[in-house]
Amino acid sequence: MALRREMPVLAMARLRGVSDGRVWRALEHYVQQARAQVDQSAIHRRLLFATLGCEGQAFAAFAQDLASHGGDPQAIETVSLDMSKAYQAGARQHCPQAALSFDPFHVVALAHDALEEVRRAETKTHPELKGSCWATLKDARLWTLGQITVMHHLQRSSLKTARAWRLKEALRAVFA
Repeated sequence: MALRREMPVLAMARLRGVSDGRVWRALEHYVQQARAQVDQSAIHRRLLFATLGCEGQAFAAFAQDLASHGGDPQAIETVSLDMSKAYQAGARQHCPQAALSFDPFHVVALAHDALEEVRRAETKTHPELKGSCWATLKDARLWTLGQITVMHHLQRSSLKTARAWRLKEALRAVFA
């Protein structure tokens, strides 16, 4: 199982001469063992507020509910939210003192979109980029041998796609 950290399941199965299903079952066994050893009894999270909808008005309802329980929306220092304009407007209006913090998933997703836009545009003039889509979007630890080769050549090029990929990876490292 120590090999699993470094290689895809299919590659490990081929190396061991077994089916990938067998490797997945073994992996599931060890994951279940590890989970059984984790004591989660001390983890308690309390839901403060929930409402239907995904609009900025959710913040109005939250501010009203918080005030009814003796809280002050003006005292909130940080709000973590997705990048919806409606949420941003609602947070700014009802928690004006709070700094807005975007969740990492949406920030990295924007970087993925920008990388893909650069790659698509550059593929028109550089056909060697064809087939590089999944390699550029995938975590480097999960690359196949073919993707490693593609990325090896890409990183030694002066293409904009290579630079965009490095910027995306640097952004991912910020949130790691």
